Amino acid sequence: MNDEGSETWEHSIPLLTNPYVFRDTVGVLGVSTGLFLVFFMFLTGFEDLGSTLLLGAGLLGFLLLCYVIAYAVLGNGLDASFTVDEEGISYVAGSKTRKANRAAVMAGVVLGSAVTAGAGLIAASGERNTYPWKDIEGIRFDEGRRIITVRNSWRTVLRLYCTEETYKKAGAIIRERIGDRTSN
Repeated sequence: MNDEGSETWEHSIPLLTNPYVFRDTVGVLGVSTGLFLVFFMFLTGFEDLGSTLLLGAGLLGFLLLCYVIAYAVLGNGLDASFTVDEEGISYVAGSKTRKANRAAVMAGVVLGSAVTAGAGLIAASGERNTYPWKDIEGIRFDEGRRIITVRNSWRTVLRLYCTEETYKKAGAIIRERIGDRTSN
């Protein structure tokens, strides 16, 4: 604890055993595959539904394979640092995540793949974020898992993974700062 109005801690974010990560990943994979299929069906004039579904299954399989490879590389945890203070709520990715992002950029450069390099650069851009109190529209507390979900006006922007001690301290600071914008 830095002072009475702030809390900083490090925590490992579980990946394979985390229902939030699982739900978010399934949502991203499902939505992206679904949008691709709709776009492809428009391109083909809705004439070859079987090939479109086969393509969708292949794409979804490829995305799931990428998901599994990412977890194999990262293990079942990403280290991160969280801060709740007078500025707002902050997140800094740990060294494992930063190394994986740099490796993706380098792999893209070496392989001549702008997509891979771009994905690594996009991931690297999210390694450090601060969400000022004025931009936080809602907070959801999951006391059982000690996870605090931070939302802006339309989506979840961050989840704080806490120990029992940091959950209580960070939760008290957050409740003091945003009052009735919290929900359970």
